[in-house]
Amino acid sequence: MLDLSTEFKNEMFNDNRDFLPFLDITLVDGTVLNLEKKDVWQNSFKVEDATSSSNTFTIGAAVTGKLSVTLNNIYDKFSEYDFADAEVIAYVGLQLSDSLEKVRVGTYTIDEPSYDGSAISLSCLDGMSKFDKPYSKSTMKYPAKLGVILEDACTYCGVSLVSANFPNKDYVVQNRPTDDAMTFGDIVAMVAQIAGCWAKMDVYGRLKLGWYEMSVFEQNNGLDGGTFSTADTPYSDGDTADGGNFTDYSSGDSADGGTFADQTKFHHIYSTKSFSISTDDVVITGVRVTEEFEETETEKRGTYLAGEDGYVIDVSGNALIQKGQAQAVATYLYNRVGGMRFRPLSVETLANPSIEAGDVAYVTDRKQNTYQCFISNRTFTLGGNESITCDAETPSRNNSTRFSEMTKAIVKARSETKKQISAYDIAVQQLTNLMTQSFGVFKSEEVLEDGSVIYYMHNKPERATSSTIWKMTADAFAVSTDGGETWNAGIDSSGNAVVNVLNAIGINADWINAGTITGRKINNGNGTFSVDENGNCTANSFNSANANITGGRFNVKTDSIEGDSRILLANGNYQNASSCSWMCVTAEGGVEKLIHALISSHGFGNCIIDCTGMYIKGTDGYWTQVTNDGLFTKGSLNVAGEKTRVVSTNNYDFRKLYCYETTSPIFGDVGEGQIDDTGKCMVFIDDVFAETIDTDCQYQVFLQPYGDGTVYVSERTPSYFIVCGTQNMRFSWEIKAIQRGYDTLRLEKLEKEQVKENSDTLGETYCYLETLLYNPESEDF
Repeated sequence: MLDLSTEFKNEMFNDNRDFLPFLDITLVDGTVLNLEKKDVWQNSFKVEDATSSSNTFTIGAAVTGKLSVTLNNIYDKFSEYDFADAEVIAYVGLQLSDSLEKVRVGTYTIDEPSYDGSAISLSCLDGMSKFDKPYSKSTMKYPAKLGVILEDACTYCGVSLVSANFPNKDYVVQNRPTDDAMTFGDIVAMVAQIAGCWAKMDVYGRLKLGWYEMSVFEQNNGLDGGTFSTADTPYSDGDTADGGNFTDYSSGDSADGGTFADQTKFHHIYSTKSFSISTDDVVITGVRVTEEFEETETEKRGTYLAGEDGYVIDVSGNALIQKGQAQAVATYLYNRVGGMRFRPLSVETLANPSIEAGDVAYVTDRKQNTYQCFISNRTFTLGGNESITCDAETPSRNNSTRFSEMTKAIVKARSETKKQISAYDIAVQQLTNLMTQSFGVFKSEEVLEDGSVIYYMHNKPERATSSTIWKMTADAFAVSTDGGETWNAGIDSSGNAVVNVLNAIGINADWINAGTITGRKINNGNGTFSVDENGNCTANSFNSANANITGGRFNVKTDSIEGDSRILLANGNYQNASSCSWMCVTAEGGVEKLIHALISSHGFGNCIIDCTGMYIKGTDGYWTQVTNDGLFTKGSLNVAGEKTRVVSTNNYDFRKLYCYETTSPIFGDVGEGQIDDTGKCMVFIDDVFAETIDTDCQYQVFLQPYGDGTVYVSERTPSYFIVCGTQNMRFSWEIKAIQRGYDTLRLEKLEKEQVKENSDTLGETYCYLETLLYNPESEDF
């Protein structure tokens, strides 16, 4: 259900309402066309979407939505443009009392533009058509969970997934489907079916898995006034409705069968132009599931019925429901859809742009009979009527069984580009679209008794009718997409965040508690590994015959090297280390042994070893790592020779700049200031810098005046120092302080065994020459 303001809802059923079409079309060359009513032929703007096949009750439908529109080209306004493969964002607007409200109804790609001179007809498909690619292109490894399978399909096809946490996402599929004709669209439908959902694109072009919210009908159940067929009092067949009597109206007048006032979760459709309805409700009594695998003489496909005979939903032909899974899937699906009651119908009514396939509704006929249903197919025509259906086979007194193959329900579309982009890139593109194409927000405030204020931002003028609400308090900032009933994402004042899908290039963390960690480049085909709480990696199973460690990380103990480049694996076999571009080395057997083994091996003999990625760890916990960004070490860096930084110059090539050495670990910072009219200037020590030094120790401040006058330091504190002097005098300052935690270090002696011979040739030569210069008698000539 799309969001509309209260005024929009009230105005759209007025006789003089005038829905307005708006189209933002981005051509392949980047040209953007912003079209409105005068550019669109009357009654040509039509939106179609579905969550089920026509005339059938479908679990797992993945139907491509469609937009049809004809442009007015009488004056050749659009003749010069190539509309093929252009992106279209469609809106329906309504002029309100003091504003124009536009409702986004979909994101599409033009599939078939056609020209006939005075008109240009555009047939547009939503993002479901992007899944029309062969599944054989996927490199997904099995066994895999439904959530991972769907994410892989979305990433390959360039679709953002808005329903990452869908039902039954942890269901495990053991074997990869082998049908070469299968598409990613088939996979999406199969995943949706096992999840007990339908799949469709939302108005922003994101894949959504959902189901009909039939629970909203339960709020009006339970009203039973009984019949007149019993004479006893109270009436034994129903007496919960009390409307009083005609003698004393105060004796009872509280009968309440519910209202249709709250339509934020369902529609009430009553202005019908045509009406076709089944004579009976459908009540789903059972779900029958058949496994899908290649049968043999000894192994036949299993079938399991959850529930009982009657109106049974039959699920078969789903390649992800494999041997031994029929009972689990049938039980799950029955718990999800069993007992659903609805009335199959087809209605033509006044156009309502907020209706979407997948919504639920009360439908009232001309005789004031009301039925509950879901909307499985919807066609909205601007300037015309709207057709909706609740699809299912008509039951014969709720005693029929339907059988059908797994519902693919994929509308075939044009071939898409084969370019693959990462999930992060997709998320960035989607966020960019949301930021550049979304409407603004409305602001309101709630003043509490203590005078503090809670701030709200919402997508409709009234907060009560808004679905998207941002709320900011002193403790948290969060967003709700259900009108404030739940807060599904946000961050508190302590930095704890709640999000749905986290897309990032990298994550730095002290710990990660995850049920499953997966990755597109993780190849688990050769075995599985586990890591204990101490960080030790254990190979639970590893097929060394197929092992080829390239670009990954593998922990190696150097005492496993046998004088060549082989790495001892868990099962006693060896892997040739010449194919390892990244190794984690534990220096238990000595690093020299490992380097010697690599150099002397047939894999690395007479060649240069690229140490990028080498990680050397000592038993004391200290480590050194070589990466593309340089050398990193946890521990002390002792250099007996020179320490320089190589800097490029414009006229003098590369030059060395030498490090400034001090007797203790000293950090420094510099800046400028100006004395005020009182003769003072307070300089605050940078908060970040202050956490690296020991400000409790005496730090030093050096000043340089810029002009004729004096400056001096009058006070030093752990957070600031005060400079006094000539009024309005500008000056520079430098602060030097001991590194925090190192205040006791000063010119420590380095033991001789820690320094290899001839390690500082230049320094020793200088000392020797200096001795000869100032003490000639020290040598015999």
